[in-house]
Amino acid sequence: MARGDRPLLRDASRRSRGESQSFQIAPVTNVSEDICALWTNILGLSFVLVVEPSVLTNLPQLASAVFRPRSFNIRHPSGSHELLLSWADGNPHRGDMTLDFLRDVEAS
Repeated sequence: MARGDRPLLRDASRRSRGESQSFQIAPVTNVSEDICALWTNILGLSFVLVVEPSVLTNLPQLASAVFRPRSFNIRHPSGSHELLLSWADGNPHRGDMTLDFLRDVEAS
């Protein structure tokens, strides 16, 4: 299988293989093997830094992605926090991302 044929965004749930989930980073390449985005997973929250606009239309995994979200709302039993983002492009941005606490997990 050629490098360009591999899935460009990896599944972050790799605990069963003993890999750490606290921080992961991987390049996203196009068929020419040029880096066109950078995928990052921090504690299970994935981000993709896109450096080539065509990535948004060529990757079905990003079809429902939120480009430049307006805010992150973090809800935890100890309190709620809101992180408002500002973008220098002058355009209105949609997409309020919500992170809900589900449960404590044991450290491995």
